[in-house]
Amino acid sequence: MIGQRLENLVAFDSSAERLRRLDVAVSGAILSLLSVIVIWNALTYPPLGGFDAAQHIAYAHALFESGGLPVAGATYTPPGFYLLAGAAIRIGELIQLDEPERAGQVLNAFLTIGTGALVLAFARLLFGARPFLRWAALAFFASSPVVLKTTAMFHPQPLAMFLTTLAFVLCARMIVRRLYRAKDWLALALTLAAALLVRSVTIWAVTLVLVALV
Repeated sequence: MIGQRLENLVAFDSSAERLRRLDVAVSGAILSLLSVIVIWNALTYPPLGGFDAAQHIAYAHALFESGGLPVAGATYTPPGFYLLAGAAIRIGELIQLDEPERAGQVLNAFLTIGTGALVLAFARLLFGARPFLRWAALAFFASSPVVLKTTAMFHPQPLAMFLTTLAFVLCARMIVRRLYRAKDWLALALTLAAALLVRSVTIWAVTLVLVALV
């Protein structure tokens, strides 16, 4: 009887290892496909082709050239994204890109890849040992037309998406693992504050997090 139990335990461990490898392979394949698509879009989509792209680009230039907020254009948007995008433009100029603003689009591509990884982490917290649900969540994100379309643009939404998803992951981690330490609260608060400095619409993310915690 002991031998049979040992055989069952070994078989279970072997099956779990195969499932773990399959999980890594499928998740990695979806993230890799997402990476190829968003980077290709960032390198080929015209910088001025996105929603209000001219205003967003002018905002980023204004922060670095005049050191202040613009007096016209996308003044309704907080400056968080434009600080990063302006730095990306400067890097694009240093490496002599034909269109330095495209570096801001590449920044958005990497933010979207990072968001995909956060979606996977979020799904792992919610669904635990059900890999098919994790794959489905990641595949839905990676194939969403809204995500892919906005990511290709010079636009603050991908950064807002990354920060709000990070906030959801931190919140879910606190609830699932019962981690209510000071550093956990601080990380969540700083993430939500950073999101609010990117787009005012992220106030809805703050509301959702507060409701979940309550």
